[in-house]
Amino acid sequence: MDNKKTGMSRRRFLTKAAAGAGAAATVAATGSSAVAGQADAAAEKTGVRLPPEFEPSRAAPVLKRDWPLTAANVFAMCCKAEGLAAFIHCPGNYDIQNALAEAGIPSYSGRHDGAMGHACDAFYRVSGEIAAINAQYGGCIALGTSPFLIAEGASSPILILSGGGSISGEDTGRAKGMVAGSWRDQWITTGVTKWGKTIVTPARIWEHTAEAFRQMKSGIPKPVHLVFPTEVPNARFTSAKDVRYYVDKTRYRTEAKAYPEPKAITAAVALLKSSERPMIVSAQGVFAKRAWDVLKAFAEKTQIPVTEAAPQKGCFADDHPLSASASPNCYASVDVVLVVGHYHMPPPGQWAFPPSAKYIRIHPVPEEIGRDTPIDVGIVSDERAALEALYNEAPAMKHDSWIAEVRAAEKQYNEERDAIYAKCAPYCRPGEVHPAAIAKAVGDFLYKGKIPKDQMTIVSGGFGIARYTRQYLRAYRPGQILNGPYWEIVVGPDVAYTVGVGAAMELGAGAQAAYKGSPILTITGDAGFGITGMEIETLAKYRMPAIVVVYNNNAWGTWANQHPAPGERNRREQLHLFQENLRYDKMAEALGAHGEYVTNAEDVLPALQRCYDVAINKRLPSVVNIQGKKEFWDPRVYPPGQLGKVEPGVGAYYY
Repeated sequence: MDNKKTGMSRRRFLTKAAAGAGAAATVAATGSSAVAGQADAAAEKTGVRLPPEFEPSRAAPVLKRDWPLTAANVFAMCCKAEGLAAFIHCPGNYDIQNALAEAGIPSYSGRHDGAMGHACDAFYRVSGEIAAINAQYGGCIALGTSPFLIAEGASSPILILSGGGSISGEDTGRAKGMVAGSWRDQWITTGVTKWGKTIVTPARIWEHTAEAFRQMKSGIPKPVHLVFPTEVPNARFTSAKDVRYYVDKTRYRTEAKAYPEPKAITAAVALLKSSERPMIVSAQGVFAKRAWDVLKAFAEKTQIPVTEAAPQKGCFADDHPLSASASPNCYASVDVVLVVGHYHMPPPGQWAFPPSAKYIRIHPVPEEIGRDTPIDVGIVSDERAALEALYNEAPAMKHDSWIAEVRAAEKQYNEERDAIYAKCAPYCRPGEVHPAAIAKAVGDFLYKGKIPKDQMTIVSGGFGIARYTRQYLRAYRPGQILNGPYWEIVVGPDVAYTVGVGAAMELGAGAQAAYKGSPILTITGDAGFGITGMEIETLAKYRMPAIVVVYNNNAWGTWANQHPAPGERNRREQLHLFQENLRYDKMAEALGAHGEYVTNAEDVLPALQRCYDVAINKRLPSVVNIQGKKEFWDPRVYPPGQLGKVEPGVGAYYY
């Protein structure tokens, strides 16, 4: 990639976006006045507008506080000192919520507690920075439990905050919503968090907050949970002397990293030197430790191909000559696999590597090495430190014939993908767009127009549609693709993910610093959209320029495995069906977004281009409601139906 050229394109885009000008520098002109006029007309027709207090409230000055302070203020001070990057929440736990917002933590309020949990997960997945979610207590925090499970599987450190029950009501349980006092909240998240604490001594609030950040920023990152009974946030301190363990973060946690044992590095290098077909699997630890530069240097020195398996993609660019992410047909030939920072190894046989392959695994926790997949060399270390040690010890290597096989496998993969499109394109009829046509149009939109290929951040979600679109999606920078259903699959987080990604892009947080303000493309299905689709209002409220592509095939993805032979019926089939041809685009317009309803394959690409123009000129989200039909998943009528998957790489779904 020509960094100078793409850097120029990126700066030009950001300048245009900031000024609200046209997108001529990045896409062909599509008549911005017409499209912008459509968005204005939709807003005028529905009466949707921002409250006049909204933007002034966001721009209000940060309150400067000094002792005496409340415990809520002290908590916010610690979060500010730790660099809490965002606060994404629904109203509740008000004293804590208000303290964070007034301390200047960038804050975003959404529609659903669970959706905001997904947004915090997404924020970390693309930026590498921590966001906090807040809820009242009991039922409200329970709504967020599923996102915390997903975040635990993705190793996303979310700061979960809840409160509202009182310590004094613990013995009776008579207070509203009480079953087992404030401690119930902590029990709700036990098993999906790394650490949790119900704070009962106000003077220890700095100590417990420090512990929360120590847990999130040390070892394997995962969610943590702090519970604030009603008596705690409003406790007052006259001076810092009233707060226990009130010390700077440099004294309550360390930035020191674990370095690898020299003999383990020597053993790994020896195994790689003996290998004819080695491969590196880059996982979330590379992203968490920002080790993508040393990974690239090590791969280039040793000429070892790299594939990705992570909740986010792009730590190794897909256009690099050593990228193997789009070369799954060569995985069966790999003889040595170097796994870097994969925090949840899949069961044997779930990756496409052969049973005979030998494994080197880099992981910061020794008891995890060899737990799921037998290993030949284990390296206990911070991922970046281990890659640096490997780079320093490994000699320059050559694997010319193996790299040629990898490149040939990529060519074959793309040809197979194109053959699937050619086979499926004739299935499209007026009112019926096949997912292969959507995938092809998305690929053309992202990579064959004038949009810089590293510009848009992608939320790759959906179920059946994902099996098609992932064949075309590529990542060229860290965190460019959010791999939605990684490890722990859940239906419906995709629009909520978009809120978290939108916040990260607005702030230019962490890995997204150079792409601040860039638009987002999200892919989801009609089942998923039904669960977090109301967050379109959140996207519109915060002017997040997202394009949400909805594959509308009138059914849950489960219909494919439950329907009978054509022409026959069974009593379970109706459980998997929706009303047909629902207008999700109209719902989007009613929520303040731009909507497109696409019923013909040739109209998909122009609709995406119009939505991009809305994103650039109006900083508004769009929903592209693309009409398909459930029968496309039936391989007896429309082969190949739902596609399979190959793990890891671009087509990976779970691992």
